[in-house]
Amino acid sequence: GTIHRIELSKVKRSDILVGYLDSPAKSGSHLARLYVDEASIYVSNVVEKGKLSETLNDIENIQALLFLDDFVGTGKSASDYDFRSC
Repeated sequence: GTIHRIELSKVKRSDILVGYLDSPAKSGSHLARLYVDEASIYVSNVVEKGKLSETLNDIENIQALLFLDDFVGTGKSASDYDFRSC
């Protein structure tokens, strides 16, 4: 996979995509950005659901796709989402 060095002791990953199920202005986007910062993944690898298929076709060597969602409220975003529409 592709790994970019940004400091001598810190490596950021480009082989993991992080998605969220709600709209870009909601909490999923914010959580995804917090997650990639903490997990040393490039923020450019945060992908909104509407661009997921396009991004998977454009980026080589993706090893994992992670979806984040908060569970405040109904907690049904993941179970109600139709992943076939990606």
